Amino acid sequence: MNRKEINPDTMAAAVGGYSQAFEVSRASRLLFISGQIPEAAGGFVPTSFDEQCEQVWRNIAEVLAAASMSYENLVKVHNISDARGSGSTKQRNPS
Repeated sequence: MNRKEINPDTMAAAVGGYSQAFEVSRASRLLFISGQIPEAAGGFVPTSFDEQCEQVWRNIAEVLAAASMSYENLVKVHNISDARGSGSTKQRNPS
């Protein structure tokens, strides 16, 4: 899969390490990952919000690895968290 960042010079630059868009070409497979919860294989659920976010990303990494993929293959991630949360999920995003 090839990814190309799209950042037109006629627009304000994207901030925070983002691109305005990116193009995916030659994608041969699509993997749709269901919503993940912060539970480890043995049933352990971390108590802190930050640790729960880290566990969710570990779970996503496990699903990707089982499909012979990695974070590099992610196209879009929807983040839904408790509105009372610390708001720190962006910091836990590995990409």
